[in-house]
Amino acid sequence: MRSFLTGILMCCATSAGAVTFNGDFSNGLAGFDLDACGLSCGRPTDPFFDILTNGGNPYLGVTTSTSLLGVTQASASIDIQIGTGANLLSFDAVQFPTRDDPGSRGGSPFYDALSVLVIDSASRFHFLFDIVAAGAVFNPFSNPAIGVTQTAPSDPFFDTGVAVDLRAFEGQTLSLGVYAFTESDGVMLYGGFDNFTLTSLGGSTVPLPASLPLLLGAVGLLGLARRRWAG
Repeated sequence: MRSFLTGILMCCATSAGAVTFNGDFSNGLAGFDLDACGLSCGRPTDPFFDILTNGGNPYLGVTTSTSLLGVTQASASIDIQIGTGANLLSFDAVQFPTRDDPGSRGGSPFYDALSVLVIDSASRFHFLFDIVAAGAVFNPFSNPAIGVTQTAPSDPFFDTGVAVDLRAFEGQTLSLGVYAFTESDGVMLYGGFDNFTLTSLGGSTVPLPASLPLLLGAVGLLGLARRRWAG
């Protein structure tokens, strides 16, 4: 079963006309809730997450491997409030060349993926974007509740930009994250994410609460939930 690497947006309000984001990782991983799980959770997440730089600009680097502490999922997550003025999520992603996974037996029916997803108030999983060995996948389960489009990245270092219409979740607090699924498929994936922003479809940025509660779900069921709830 795929493993999870949660990850990604931190937002806080300053005034009615301005929003401060850590979606550009200028403060490292401050504000993110990190975890890694195999047969049990609470394992070190350092092998999976790193703050890298592109011309001095930080971004989140993510990798997968079955050889890393026996972990099948790792996560970094934060909750966001969706409203009429805060319903458009955007971010940048880049995929680096894959490597052989020395801890893999190969032949797994599953495969590695770096995913961006949201978990709604009913604990349903909505996958927005995947990086798999073959490349980028938008709305991988053709979920009708979301609209996902490819855009130009805000920084040419990245392969692609992603824009997600979250109007179906207005009034809800969503758990937003970047997830890495690690499988025994012989492949180690490498990718990067940056410039997470939450704005209005009308074009204006909207303040978010300065502190948002974390969704503490049953982490051990996240891999199963990918198949059961996706779409």
